[in-house]
Amino acid sequence: NQAPQCYITPVNNLEAYFDCGVKIISGKGYLEISSSKVNLLKIYNTSGSLIYSKKVFNKEKIYLKEGLYIIRVNDKISKILVRG
Repeated sequence: NQAPQCYITPVNNLEAYFDCGVKIISGKGYLEISSSKVNLLKIYNTSGSLIYSKKVFNKEKIYLKEGLYIIRVNDKISKILVRG
């Protein structure tokens, strides 16, 4: 028996969905993270610099400048666009 694999599936330019209990929504100037369990969230800019790191649970809104970001939830990685 193998554990279920988790992956991030981009839905469209405004939203990405992480299928293992985490939902990431990109809004105008923010990301909203919803989770049913504690997850380590890290956000990097396109230069690779870590700009946010926190254990998240339930719902968290993170305000960011317009741009492309690399999102890491535990060991899964995706890119997401924040519009201004």
